[in-house]
Amino acid sequence: EAFESVMEEHATQQRERYLAEMPASEAPLAECVSALVALRSKDGHMARMEQKEDGVWLLTQHHCPVCPSSRACPQICEAEPELFEAALRGRATGKRTEFVHEGARRCTYEIRAAGVGLSGA
Repeated sequence: EAFESVMEEHATQQRERYLAEMPASEAPLAECVSALVALRSKDGHMARMEQKEDGVWLLTQHHCPVCPSSRACPQICEAEPELFEAALRGRATGKRTEFVHEGARRCTYEIRAAGVGLSGA
């Protein structure tokens, strides 16, 4: 219970910090995704962004500064998609497609504009 409380407090502080550093909510979504990538890099994740032809962005994190801790506490990683969605103010969703703890070399997330399905419709 104490651990969950600490994790919730950390997630709240990180979400508030990200929101404070993100562009205004009316900024183009691409600008917001770029700002999210910059924040992840600032946090030590060596993040990169690539926009696919279907309008989906790939956010790739080439380093994980919390990898040893997250192996013991997977809740750290489980909170990332929610953090991304909060930082993007609900305008986009995040879904992990590659995961270091499942044998990948990096963690990658698909960032999709809200309401855009897997078929792009």
